[in-house]
Amino acid sequence: MTTKCLTSTWAFLILMAVSSLAEANLIYTVTLNTTAIAGGNYALAFQLTDGSGTGDGNNTATLGNFNFGGGSAAGCPANCTLFGDASGDATSSVILNDSTFFNVFTERFTPGNSLSFILNLTTVAETPTPDAFAFGILDSAGNPILTLDPLASSFLSIDIDSTQPTPLLWATDPASPVAINAPTLSTPPPVVGVSEPGSLLLIAAGMAGLIWSARKNTPWLETNEPL
Repeated sequence: MTTKCLTSTWAFLILMAVSSLAEANLIYTVTLNTTAIAGGNYALAFQLTDGSGTGDGNNTATLGNFNFGGGSAAGCPANCTLFGDASGDATSSVILNDSTFFNVFTERFTPGNSLSFILNLTTVAETPTPDAFAFGILDSAGNPILTLDPLASSFLSIDIDSTQPTPLLWATDPASPVAINAPTLSTPPPVVGVSEPGSLLLIAAGMAGLIWSARKNTPWLETNEPL
């Protein structure tokens, strides 16, 4: 393998890794006060709809770090309903991909005083109809708790109409038998050991320097013979 070929291969792999790791996702910790329904029989409901209608699979919602504030998830598969490209369990993580038009995950849970989870949502925008994510809660009869969201009666909805879409937060409708305030969003702290995009570029530059140094100081890199 020639030095030129080796260097080009390493450069390509580095740039691919940097590009992948630096891809912008929408990441929030979602927190909802569930005191009003604590101890009841309810279900989490997450959905991801493909705006193109073709199931192109270009966006994914990953949900994890569930905390039920003294409550608990009932567990899958017995207490879960999955439709389309949905998988996982609220005891660990849930994944929705828009490889089909309508993708839904529900799981029974006993609410505590609060509910929180981390949402990691890719943001590949589509026009004219964007992909859409929504989070709601179903009652014991499987009906959504009524909120001020006019479309899906959700507590959180996001139309992926740009790389930085605006989340919409909804409280319960006055007609609902329970009163729950809109959830709050916060940015989770960075994961230890995961580099920020700027650091990744520095790493790439450093590795490129190592390749140059290896080429200069290692005689076998100068041969055109196969390794």
